[in-house]
This record gives sequence, C-alpha cells and structure tokens, in this order.
Amino acid sequence: SLSQDEMIAMIERVNKHGNATRGERVYRRESLQCVVCHAIGEVGGVIGPNLVSIGASAPVDYLIESLLEPSKKIKEGYHTNLVTLKNGDSFAGGILSETASELVVRDLTGKHNRIAKVDIGSQIISPVSLMPVGLTTHLREDEFVDLVRFMNELGKEGRYKTRNNRFARQWEVLPAGSANPGTIHHYGVEMFTQEFNGYKWVPFYAMVGGGIPMDEVPVALQRRADKYQVLRTHIEVTKPGKHMMRLQGKLSQMNLFLEKEKIEFPPNGGEVDFLVDCKTTGKQEILLVLRGADSTEFSLEALSEDLRMNKTF
Repeated sequence: SLSQDEMIAMIERVNKHGNATRGERVYRRESLQCVVCHAIGEVGGVIGPNLVSIGASAPVDYLIESLLEPSKKIKEGYHTNLVTLKNGDSFAGGILSETASELVVRDLTGKHNRIAKVDIGSQIISPVSLMPVGLTTHLREDEFVDLVRFMNELGKEGRYKTRNNRFARQWEVLPAGSANPGTIHHYGVEMFTQEFNGYKWVPFYAMVGGGIPMDEVPVALQRRADKYQVLRTHIEVTKPGKHMMRLQGKLSQMNLFLEKEKIEFPPNGGEVDFLVDCKTTGKQEILLVLRGADSTEFSLEALSEDLRMNKTF
C-alpha cells in the first residue's frame, strides 16, 4: 500500500507523465490477463467489472488502489463466493444467478457451474477479491503510471471513449508456427480457408479505438521471407444482399474472405469501402490473411445496418 504522501506523488506522476497510448499496450499484455477478466464495452472477459467508463467515474487514487490492493474495495456483485458441497467438492467465484433450487457460480476461468442448493453444505463470501494480488509487481514504475493513465482515460471524451462504430472487435488468430493443411506456395493464401482440425484458434481483441495492432498478431506461418498472419471474425447477417463494409490498413498486404469466397477490393491505398455479397442470413465467417504486414494496425467496420459484428465464435 502507499502512504498518503506516496499516493499524492503517484497521482501527480500519472497526471503529468502518464501516457494512455503506452498504457493500453501494457493493459493488453498477456502476462497481466486484464482482457481475460475485464471487458471494455463488448470486448473482453466477464469475470471482473466492465471498465468501459471507469476513468469517467473513478478518481485516480481509486484506480491505483484497485491495482495495488484489489481486495480493499470490491465492486458490488464481484465478491468471491466460496461454496462447499456436502460431498466435499468446492467452488469459488461470482454468483451469476440464483433461484430457489439452484445456484450458478462463474469461476475464474469463466466457466458456469450449476449447483443444486440441496447439495450445498456451506456458502460464505470471501473478503479476498477475485483479482489476484501482485499482478502489477513486475511492471516498471513508468509502465504502472501509463497503465493507470490509460484506465483514467476510459469513458472520457476523446480517444478512449468507446464509440458506436460497428468495428470487428472480437477476433480469433492462429498462433505462431501453426500447423497447416498444405503448401502455401501451391495453394496460395486460400489454403487458410480450408477446414483443418490442426488449426487451434485463440481469442484476440481490438483496441478501444477499434484497431488491431499488427505487432501483437502472431505469425501463423513463415516460409523463407514470407510471413502470414491469419485472423477470423464473424458477422450476423439479418438480410440477404450486398452490404457495405470498410477496411483500413495497408490494403496491398490483405486478403479477405467471406465463407471461403474471396472479397475483391482495390489493392492500393489505406482505406476502402467495399460490398460483401451475403446470400443467406445468419452468422458467417470473415477470414483475413495478412502477408508481411508492416502497417501499425488495421480495422474492419460494418457500414450496413443489416450486418452485426462481434458474434460469439
């Protein structure tokens, strides 16, 4: 914990030297697991509170304390419930729902455990937060300051207020060195559209502004100097027909597919509005393959009212 003078000094450092752009990169680090437990708007985990407007509603000292001492101030509804069954089994997590006969506990992995009340031996609320202590101990002080500054900007007018643009925010990516069903120089990038049980897709999320940082996307396949990054997302089509979308990034390095059919667009420039021909309604897959991408980020956005983004995989 920080003394009063240390807290005042830390708040001053956050306000004067904190950089939200760098802080968002710290927040997204796999080692911190922030995005696994917390959502910002519709993107991220649901174990902890949604942080979409935390900066607009909480002062800096609260954010600092929440990171350093997560059990000091636990938001209502996010206490750890310890449920022990009569047979000795136990569950820990948040209460998702409760009826007269059943309790549903969401554990730290996000799994929903349905428990019959007649089987419960004891149930207590733990004073310990679901958020582990010490998550930020390996950060340098400047990284911690940047992280707090990023959280402090969430929900305020500006770059870190989640907009209504319908960006593709929830993606899956192929990990580095993924297995593949053939030879890329024989099949071309269309190879990645094939059904293949060797693919092990993992979740990946857009930044608050809707962009995907290219340096965070793993290189799924590398053949000599050629590098391929592969991502997929889903759209929900409410009306068949041709619908408008927007792609931003280095277009010459991108190949886009809708349900295995290549989407054609001009290969030059950094932004294009294009039509996707959706012959049926329902959930459909969009696959994006980037070849040796050297742009900083890209984004995909639905412009048609008949397309909904970010459907669960």
